[in-house]
Amino acid sequence: MEAALFGIVTLFNFASIGDWAFYEAKLKSVTIPDSVTSIGDGAFWGAPLTSVTIPNSAASIGEKAFAWTPLANVTIPGSVTSIGDYAFYKTSLTSVRIPVGVTSIGKGVFSETQLTSVTIPGSVTYVGERAFYGTPLTSVTIQSGVTSIWEMAFYGTPLTSITIPDSVTSIEDSAFYRMKLTSITIPGSVTSIGEMAFA
Repeated sequence: MEAALFGIVTLFNFASIGDWAFYEAKLKSVTIPDSVTSIGDGAFWGAPLTSVTIPNSAASIGEKAFAWTPLANVTIPGSVTSIGDYAFYKTSLTSVRIPVGVTSIGKGVFSETQLTSVTIPGSVTYVGERAFYGTPLTSVTIQSGVTSIWEMAFYGTPLTSITIPDSVTSIEDSAFYRMKLTSITIPGSVTSIGEMAFA
C-alpha cells in the first residue's frame, strides 16, 4: 500500500476511524471530531503525528492505533474504557494521563516509549504483559481499587520503589521481573505471589 500524501486532515461526522485508515499517511496534524466513538487497529500507524486529542465521544483505542509515530503528547478522555495492545508502542510519549474509567490496558501499550511516570487508576482491572517494557519509568502510582499487579506489567523498568495499595490481592508471574527495586511494601491484602515475581 502506498502511503497517503496528507499534511493536515480534519475529519467530519465520522462515527469511527477504520482499521489502518491512515497507515503511514504523511499526517502531521489531525482533528478527530466528537462524533468518533472508536479508533481502529493501526489507524495512524507510522504517521508523523506529534500530538493528538482524542474526543470525549471515543470509547476505545484500537491495537497499534498510534504505534511507530513520533507522538509526544496525547489526551485520553474519560470516555475511553479500553486501550488496545501496543496502541502507543514506540512513540515519543514522556507523560500520559490514564483517566478513571479505563478498565483495560492492553499488552505493550506504552512499551518502548519515554514515559517516566504513570498513574494507574483504580478502575483498571487488566494490564497486559510488558505494558511498560523498555520505558525509563521512575514513578508509578497505583490507585486504590486495583486488585492485581499483572503478569510482566513492569518487566525491565528502572523503578527502584513502588507502593502497592491495600486493594491488591495478587502479584502475578514476573510482575517485577528484571527491575532494580530496592524497597517494596506488600500489604496484608495480598494472598498470592506468582512465579519469578521479583526475579
